[in-house]
Amino acid sequence: MLSALSLALVALCWQLVYIQCKKLLGYLLSREEARQFIPDAKVRDILSEQGPAYLVSTIHALYVTKRGLEHLHGLLHAPVARKLLHPYENEPLAPLEAPFVAESERVLWTNLVLAGYLTTDLLHVVKQYPRLGEASTPFLNARWLLIKMGRGSSWYFGAVETMFGVLFIVTRLFVYVIGLIHQLYIIRYVPSTVPRWAVIFCSGCIVAGFILNMTWLNKIYKLASGQGKRHAQRAEQTASPSRSSAEDGVEADSATGVKVE
Repeated sequence: MLSALSLALVALCWQLVYIQCKKLLGYLLSREEARQFIPDAKVRDILSEQGPAYLVSTIHALYVTKRGLEHLHGLLHAPVARKLLHPYENEPLAPLEAPFVAESERVLWTNLVLAGYLTTDLLHVVKQYPRLGEASTPFLNARWLLIKMGRGSSWYFGAVETMFGVLFIVTRLFVYVIGLIHQLYIIRYVPSTVPRWAVIFCSGCIVAGFILNMTWLNKIYKLASGQGKRHAQRAEQTASPSRSSAEDGVEADSATGVKVE
């Protein structure tokens, strides 16, 4: 059974990953090749200080996405009632349901991995506030890196933004809407053992997530219309550790990590 101790242990594991990423980045940025590729020492300092959080974020995103796709495949044909039961409930198993229960247990551990990462990441955001915004998806992390390295006007910066926009539309719009419709359809099958307030709260969070996705979709449209490139160019001009704390502020949305610097 999962517990607060389990969460603490997973958060500690993510902190160990962060420490190793910090050591790796420190080593790479100290090499002569890095000094030639990134001649500005201030930029290297920024990458050394803030880069580990973005690197860990990318590792987390790729790992959890992999597990999520496995869960989708494993539970695709599971009975609705079985999907909604807690895997540790003492419910009698119908024939052929054992694999679905095992997959549900893996889903719990994936959620624990996510919660542990969010706990560790939040601590780093608070510690480095306001310099460090919330790290997010791999493409947004790559965008941050290109801006800090002064590559905001390069052709591949536009390619990174395009890839992010396409994936956002596919996952946060189409896939999310399909999931939302499915959620509203199966809500009547939720077992009576689940408190009504929990059903309402979880459903409300999912609907709120859709509204949030639409808000950020509007921002992505502005990026695609050219405002994003101008923003990146302005960010390059101000991406210096010597600027004031107000100029160095980073705002991030908790769901997408899109940064407004």
